[in-house]
Amino acid sequence: MLIQFLFLSAFSKEAYHYLDQTVNVNTYYNGIYIDDINLGGLTIDEAKKQLSEARNTNLDEFEIKLEYDNKLWLLDYKDIGASYDIEEKLNQAYQRGRMGSLLQNFIAHKHINSVGYELETEFFYDTVQLSDRLKEIEEELYIEPKDATIEFKPDAKQKFLIKNEHNGLHVEVSDIITEIQDNIANGIYNMHFNLEGEVLNPSVRASDFIGKHEKIVTFGTDLSRSAEGRTFNIVKAASEFNGMVVYPGQVVSFNDTTGERHPSKGYKNAPMISNGRFVDVPGGGVSQTSTTLYNTVIRAGLEVLRYKRHSIPSSYIEMGLDTTVNYNPEIDLEFKNTKDSPIYIRSFYKDKKVFFEIYGEPFPNNGELRFRSELIETIEAPNPTIRKDTEGKYVQYANEEFAYRESRPGYKVKVYKELYENGELVDSSLFDTHYYRPITGITYIGVKEKKED
Repeated sequence: MLIQFLFLSAFSKEAYHYLDQTVNVNTYYNGIYIDDINLGGLTIDEAKKQLSEARNTNLDEFEIKLEYDNKLWLLDYKDIGASYDIEEKLNQAYQRGRMGSLLQNFIAHKHINSVGYELETEFFYDTVQLSDRLKEIEEELYIEPKDATIEFKPDAKQKFLIKNEHNGLHVEVSDIITEIQDNIANGIYNMHFNLEGEVLNPSVRASDFIGKHEKIVTFGTDLSRSAEGRTFNIVKAASEFNGMVVYPGQVVSFNDTTGERHPSKGYKNAPMISNGRFVDVPGGGVSQTSTTLYNTVIRAGLEVLRYKRHSIPSSYIEMGLDTTVNYNPEIDLEFKNTKDSPIYIRSFYKDKKVFFEIYGEPFPNNGELRFRSELIETIEAPNPTIRKDTEGKYVQYANEEFAYRESRPGYKVKVYKELYENGELVDSSLFDTHYYRPITGITYIGVKEKKED
């Protein structure tokens, strides 16, 4: 028994040693292949070197070629973050036949030697990186369409400068990402794509401006009898509108455009109507500016939203066609561009007249709007009210008098709008009626008796 036991013990030690030396080696077992490369007898580093060299050759051959209009983009594996799972497969192959007991590993080792064990590395890439790179190319090719533009230069000889439009371009590069993914899934790593572009049309073309920047009307009022300060105020207020572009549907306010007519802005003292008499105020006279603008606007066929007539007729315009403005309390002139295209306003001073011009789409058939004022009735001026100047503010003695406000007659007028085409009257309609009420004057008389010398 002792001899048998010693024999078996000696045999077991030899068997164990054999199994251990066969299984526990630092090389891959014979029969292990990755990508058809025999790794048997190779260390991990040696196997990694061989496999990497083979797969790096495949990576170097990877290419996505994109072409558009003589432009070329070449994407290699680095552009999409591509790689093979070499480390993972090497580890998986190395662990084959090493995960069980010594006997189990020996049996697995013999099985591998007999029938072999094969793995294939897998190709991996970063879909986000691929998508981002394609978007970069897409953005590089993108050309934004540029609309045609028109620049209004009211004081230049050539008042309108038109710059042509430019088409844009969009190339949908990101659309090919699905095809690239399908090719990679099918083991196709060399691809060629001819990209197609889409022309992007601008919203505005130079041809859109044809016939949309003609002179529609010029209108002016006389300043030859105005004092220097009044003329200055009128021209200054008019200059605030010079070069203005008014778009369809836009409303223009006289007061918003000029702002307060204040000495700090350069406006001078000049007469304006207040309670039926003329008083000097900063910005006096700008109602002639609003009147001139108003008459230009209605002759251009635009809609007037707010206006107010003077209390007495103005010497520089027909009755029923004047307007007054004031900043505080507010009396405004507002109009709206009711056309389908912009209008352009020019103002200027020439030959002792202030002018406005409006450019835009003209009336058909050389159309022109004219306005005719018709006096319907004159109401006699009332006798002035006599007031005693007990404070001696205007006069002191009984035989003296001061006309604080003159009595003025009243007027009833009708204004007609007339449309002319090719120089012929084709339509006439009542445009407005207005009643300038009579104004009762005020005369102050003195109350003191003058002592005779």
